[in-house]
Amino acid sequence: CVRRQRVEEKRDQLKQASVSTGTLGSYSRNFKFWETFCNDFGFPVWIDELPRARQARMVGLFAALCASEGHNKARKGNKYQTFDGKMAAVAFAHKAVRNAKIDYHDPEFELIAQG
Repeated sequence: CVRRQRVEEKRDQLKQASVSTGTLGSYSRNFKFWETFCNDFGFPVWIDELPRARQARMVGLFAALCASEGHNKARKGNKYQTFDGKMAAVAFAHKAVRNAKIDYHDPEFELIAQG
């Protein structure tokens, strides 16, 4: 249906307009790191339909990877704030692509992520 396509295109434009170009670039790089992590460990990239415990386990492992290796040329571990930014990118992608909410600030996730 042409009308639906027009509405969906406008929705996508509004989603992109709500986030700056620099932030989108950062989110894109961070989401690619998430995709690599998921592929390396045999996890699905889209976690919104998984049970909470499995989501928390994956986020915990991702936090550990970020803390131990980071995602930088020096392969130096990231601080929690950097991990938080990476998870913001994952949450944004879930919302933009699947209209799904990933609440990584949930206390269960927070405890695991902060170690």
